Amino acid sequence: MAPGHILVCLRSDAWSTERLQLNVAHEYSHGVRQSQKPQLTEFGFGEAVPYTVRDFLVFEGLAMILADTLYPAPISPEPVSLGDEQEWWTKIDLDACGFEAYARYFGVQACEIGARIVRSYIRTHHRTVIAAHDATDHELYWNSCYPYRK
Repeated sequence: MAPGHILVCLRSDAWSTERLQLNVAHEYSHGVRQSQKPQLTEFGFGEAVPYTVRDFLVFEGLAMILADTLYPAPISPEPVSLGDEQEWWTKIDLDACGFEAYARYFGVQACEIGARIVRSYIRTHHRTVIAAHDATDHELYWNSCYPYRK
């Protein structure tokens, strides 16, 4: 959690090599976003900016898409059904801020929904995931044309 550093912890199993590649790409994405919009001042990225749940959706979505783009592997994320997603949107406080909001609302399901938002943005605007890293959270979220965002 500092400029130029990535922390990855993996379990050792048959998928370790694939997970390593995916996790390094995922955490690299987070490092890029932290340099643009730091979450915590003490790690050396700069003055902290509060993240809302919308920002966290973009943060995790970009990381998931970058990892999957660079290292497509036969490790699938947990499926999120349309019904599960619609229910998730009714229970979430999108304006909640900080790590308490992340801890309350984020898990595999929220990360997959964030990836869907970022995929929609990339498709709609014909951008690469690399180019999408230069867009703001506001741009990626609100201009994604993702049908469930609010």
